[in-house]
Amino acid sequence: MKGYLLVRSAGKTYGLPVGRVLEVGDVAEVLTVPRKLPAVRGLTPLRGRLVPLIHLGALLSGTAAPVDPAARVRTVVLVELGAPAPGAAGRQVAFEVDDADAVVREQPLPVPRGQTLPWAVGVAEQGESRGGGLVPILDLDALGDDVQLVTFKVGGQDFAFNIFQVERILRYEAPAPLPKAPDFLEGVLQYQGSAIPLVDLRKRLGAAAPLREDTRTVILEFDGGKIGVIVDVVTEVMQVAAEAVTPPPGIVKGLAAEYIAGLVVQNGRTIVVLNTNKLLNSKEKLALQGVA
Repeated sequence: MKGYLLVRSAGKTYGLPVGRVLEVGDVAEVLTVPRKLPAVRGLTPLRGRLVPLIHLGALLSGTAAPVDPAARVRTVVLVELGAPAPGAAGRQVAFEVDDADAVVREQPLPVPRGQTLPWAVGVAEQGESRGGGLVPILDLDALGDDVQLVTFKVGGQDFAFNIFQVERILRYEAPAPLPKAPDFLEGVLQYQGSAIPLVDLRKRLGAAAPLREDTRTVILEFDGGKIGVIVDVVTEVMQVAAEAVTPPPGIVKGLAAEYIAGLVVQNGRTIVVLNTNKLLNSKEKLALQGVA
């Protein structure tokens, strides 16, 4: 789709390719995480999943998102980053902007020779009524070459889910127990008007399962539905190059290998990226359907 959406952030105007813009709106709910990139506010729920909320001006200037009241409503543009594979969804993020102005139905111009405009795929000439000058049209393919992970701890080990599979992160609440439920099932949790099964991932992975202030329930997309898993603590939203996620070594075999989608080694930490659809085997999934 030809054209671009003009947005303003941190006193500057940018263009976002309109074909990658999924939604423009306001959000108030922001889930903060202990460690994150400086431009990232946290996570916000949009279209039934959690997406990173990134201050656009801070991202492009390499600075931290400005401090402001945590409860205020923010204007956001939900975009798809990177070129998705055929039949697959691209990676989504919400850019926090000061305002979204107008859609311009024109092809961008080439970046003028001698101009340095990082992240720009082209430029647009801004009319005098908008202050004049060149507006960079952002290259969302270049911004989308990474993988985003929600990292957490279980029994002292670092794990992660692909953010695509995470819908919400909640403070732990005790589930309603179910009589004759399978051993791996803690009970059911009321979530958005329906009951979803809750699995303690600590027990599933053979770790101790204490309940603390930091204990969290992560709501995941799972086998066409939703499931909650209990973890010790959610630690950060991490952005890594796709090639940094490596397959597990050959020594990891059997069920353990099925759990693992890949490994990330960063700053002396080994982070195990879990395959959510393999956390339960087929027999356990059938048992789950009987109580869901």
